[in-house]
This record gives sequence, C-alpha cells and structure tokens, in this order.
Amino acid sequence: MASVFHANGEPFVDVAGAPAEAIVAIVRACPSGALGYARNGMPYAGEDRAPETLEHFALCRCGHSKDKPFCDGSHWYAKFQDDDNPEGGSGSGA
Repeated sequence: MASVFHANGEPFVDVAGAPAEAIVAIVRACPSGALGYARNGMPYAGEDRAPETLEHFALCRCGHSKDKPFCDGSHWYAKFQDDDNPEGGSGSGA
C-alpha cells in the first residue's frame, strides 16, 4: 500500500494515506506478525496463529534509520520518543 508505507521517504508510515480499516487489514494480514498498531489507546495483540517465518526483522519507526525500512538502532541516538508507549522512553526500540 504505497499511499501508506514509504520505503524511501519520510514519514515511513503515513496513516492519512488510506482509511484506518484498510491499514488494519494490511497489518492483520502480515505473515510475520512484524506490523502492529494501536486504536483508542489499545495495542493490537496480533493474530491467533503461528507466524509463517521464524525470521524476525524490526522496522524503523523513528525515521532516522540508514537501512529503511529496517531498524538500525538510530532511534537511540535520535532520542526517539514514542508517545503511544510512554513506558518505553527514549531510545527504547523501534
């Protein structure tokens, strides 16, 4: 969904790029379970199924990774703050 996910631009995720239900459908269909979202302050807990792969990749949410769409740890140096996850604090992960 190119209107939402921008691998070569910023922001990487533009939630205004599609209706919420369309984005939710993409996230729920993710075979690895790597995508997530929160609505009304409640995080999506994931599908009740085994992932199709055992590989794990972290996607960049801070926008500072030099290896987009993957996280390279740049969030730590950028002091990324996740307003939806205040317990995580600065540099907690992406």
